[in-house]
Amino acid sequence: MVFLRSFLPFLSLRRSRQQVTLSRVMTEADSILAGERSRNRPDRIVNAFAPGYVIAESDETNNTMCIMTFTNAPGEGPPPHTHTVEDETFIVHEGVLEFYQDDRTFTGQPGDVIYLVRGKRHYFKVISGNPAKYTVVCVPGGFDRFFREAAVEFQKLQPDIATLIGIGAKYGIHIEAPPAP
Repeated sequence: MVFLRSFLPFLSLRRSRQQVTLSRVMTEADSILAGERSRNRPDRIVNAFAPGYVIAESDETNNTMCIMTFTNAPGEGPPPHTHTVEDETFIVHEGVLEFYQDDRTFTGQPGDVIYLVRGKRHYFKVISGNPAKYTVVCVPGGFDRFFREAAVEFQKLQPDIATLIGIGAKYGIHIEAPPAP
């Protein structure tokens, strides 16, 4: 049921009276989810942890979900963290991501869909030699609000990890501080 709710926008393809096939839905979904329509809207940019765009805001979906797309450079990724509110579904478009969840490690390559349930500590990093582009669908919505607020901190030359941990806590995200050097 959650999967169907997450992709209701694509049902509008049926209204065009054209034959709807899986490949057509996936082509349309890739265009929408990759942020092509959001890229030129400055109000949709969220540069926190990685350059990104909000495709569907929580406010636009009655807090049902939010959809964002990001690009990370090789070796980059977020610090270990745990979501208490939302589940995350990653759709990998380019590059290769290595995910760590609890005691498991798995790889996401272009075309892969990775589901991470709330309440599980996780993080990921780009392991390919080129940047990774991916879309994240969060259910329920709200995670985009965290990124908007964190983006303000990332405008600083040296973002303060304690401030980011506090912003995360406000949105039910427990971010682990990196070990001291």
